[in-house]
Amino acid sequence: MESSKLINDQEDEGILHLIIGEILPRKGEYKQSLKHFSEVYNIFKGRDKKGDGISLLLTGVTSFILGRESGIYEILNKVMKILCEVSDKALRIAYSIIEAIEAL
Repeated sequence: MESSKLINDQEDEGILHLIIGEILPRKGEYKQSLKHFSEVYNIFKGRDKKGDGISLLLTGVTSFILGRESGIYEILNKVMKILCEVSDKALRIAYSIIEAIEAL
């Protein structure tokens, strides 16, 4: 990630944070994962709507797993608004994930 920062390549930096954020939960490191997903959102916010939506979705799901349920529905509503403008496929996947969370 440091080399991405040096050459000011925010997209690659965001992708690296996304990959790390997806690997960490497999090791039980959800808080660290949440930090990486938040960083992805900060990088893509206002620059890439699909990146915005996906990173927010992952932030919401990870927050839910950590028991931080307050504000999760606000996050997920924002996800749906963003993704409905970008991709029907991403929207359907997000909707399925949200339905699964609601069923828990």
